[in-house]
Amino acid sequence: MNTQPTLRPDGSDPASWNGSEPVAEKCTVRMRVEVVGDPVAPADLDYAWEQARCISRCSPARVFCGRTRLSADRDGRSNASVDAIVVLDGERVICAGAVAATVREAVDQVALRLHTRLTSMPARDNRPSSSR
Repeated sequence: MNTQPTLRPDGSDPASWNGSEPVAEKCTVRMRVEVVGDPVAPADLDYAWEQARCISRCSPARVFCGRTRLSADRDGRSNASVDAIVVLDGERVICAGAVAATVREAVDQVALRLHTRLTSMPARDNRPSSSR
C-alpha cells in the first residue's frame, strides 16, 4: 500500500510540495491531507482540503494542527475511508473516521462528526488550577 502525503494549500499544485516542507503557509494553522493507497480524484482532494479549512475556521477552540487521510479502494469495489485528527490548543485531540461508497461521502461524514464534537465541547476554564 502506497502512502503519498499530499499537501495542497489553497489549490496550489501538489507537485510543488515534497512532504517535508512546512504545511500550507497560506493557511492560518498547520493542516495536512494525505492520500493513502490508490489515487484519489483531484476534485475529492480539493473538497477534503476545503472541509479541513472549514473545520479549522468554524471551531470554537483554537485549532493547533490537523491531519486528514483519504483512502480509496479500487479493487473491484467502490469503497473509501477517511480519518481525521484535529489538535486543539496544542493539547486536546478530536478525531473522527468514516467509510462510505465515495471519498466525498466519507469526507462529509467526517466533517459532520468533527463539527458535532467541536461544537458540543464544554468551554474550557483557562484559570490556573490551584494546588492543594
